[in-house]
Amino acid sequence: MIHSRHRTGRHASRHRHGLTLIPVDRTARRETFMHRHGTENLHHKLDPPFGRSSRRTTSKVLIVAAHPDDEILGGGATYAKRLARGDSVHAVVMCEGESVRYTSQGRNVGQQEHAKNAAKTLGFTSFRCLKMPDQRLDACSQIDLNTRLEAILDELRPAVVYTHCPGDINRDHQVTHESVMVATRPGRSFIREVFGFETPSTTGLWNTHSFTPDTFEIIDETLEKKLAAMACYETETNTFPHPRSVESLRHRAYYWGNMIQRVAAEPFMTLRRIHQ
Repeated sequence: MIHSRHRTGRHASRHRHGLTLIPVDRTARRETFMHRHGTENLHHKLDPPFGRSSRRTTSKVLIVAAHPDDEILGGGATYAKRLARGDSVHAVVMCEGESVRYTSQGRNVGQQEHAKNAAKTLGFTSFRCLKMPDQRLDACSQIDLNTRLEAILDELRPAVVYTHCPGDINRDHQVTHESVMVATRPGRSFIREVFGFETPSTTGLWNTHSFTPDTFEIIDETLEKKLAAMACYETETNTFPHPRSVESLRHRAYYWGNMIQRVAAEPFMTLRRIHQ
């Protein structure tokens, strides 16, 4: 008769149905595997999440704004965040932004120079202004506006487009929104998402239209870059409590952040989303 030697502790033998079971030393097995196959084989099939690569693919992004400063006000911190992640972000401004409020009064405020400085501060991949008449987009041919935007879309082929939300009180914002919705209608398969942004001082001032965002971008790390870019617009940045003051813009970001229990955020409305 063979007697098993009884031991105590984690390596003690266990008896089941008359058999002596010796516990497996898992540490020793792991060390043996590493010695034979190398450590790189331990995880190559377990890259997060569940075997899929965690690397984020980059996208081309296009912003279409009515006036110089709208491209910063609407989602400047979000665009800075995308740029930091490796996306290419292109900005198009429709109007020259001076003729009604400044040039007509004999003032040359250098709005185009301010816009270039803001674009450089934020880091846009490209920036262009179409220099259409300020506050008179509704006098332009809608077909001409659509055609110009379609040409830019075909040139840049963005996957994501941002523009003004519907129902803004400013007529140029409304016309820009309408043209973008026509130009991005299904047919250009490279466009996956179209979002509408708010414009502080013109969004939410009609009781017949409401801004109801369904997408929030956390901007804790890029809010200050947006504010620095906005400060480049010397004629558009006002003093608190004007909604376009730097302090008000910071409060606004905190407000939207608090809506989702975060520090700072920018809100967007989904205008169209196409999943592959």
